[in-house]
Amino acid sequence: MISFIKRNKILSILCIMTIITILLGFIFYAKLDEESRGIVSNNIIKLTEENTQNVVTFLSNNFISISIIWILGISMIGLPIIMGIYLYMVFVFSFECCALLSIKGISSLPFITIYLLPKLIMVPSIFLLCLYSIHFSLYLFQNLFLQKELNIKKMMKQYKKIYIITLIGLFLATCIEYMNYKYIFQLFH
Repeated sequence: MISFIKRNKILSILCIMTIITILLGFIFYAKLDEESRGIVSNNIIKLTEENTQNVVTFLSNNFISISIIWILGISMIGLPIIMGIYLYMVFVFSFECCALLSIKGISSLPFITIYLLPKLIMVPSIFLLCLYSIHFSLYLFQNLFLQKELNIKKMMKQYKKIYIITLIGLFLATCIEYMNYKYIFQLFH
């Protein structure tokens, strides 16, 4: 029961940090001056119209991010870096969402949803990975410094399963992202 409560505290803290970061992304975009908004608008329009990346580039970029989070989760030292990577991804997602709504308007909601769909898959996947990496790091801390006898092998198996689930989410998001750039965006231009 105590373990469940500790995980709930971690979950609550991570959810609160996610909500705050999403709000900061919206606020940051709202505080930009017109010139900066114009630059952001031009960059987003160029990104959606002229993206020439291939599926290998999408996959490798996302795979590197997830692998770094997973590897850092094995150590206690990696917790601030994990949180930084996760909160950065959430901030970019919320900033991009706000910018797209501002640029394209509410009438382009189908386009915005299709554009953000890969990120809507990746952010919860990375949330799950971060949650387990924090939990695993705290588990290691208890085992090493508090001299509690805990089953590290069992926890590592669970952590590997979460990594595999996250990789499946990564693959799905990458396929959708590639299809967006290759075919679907042509329908909206």
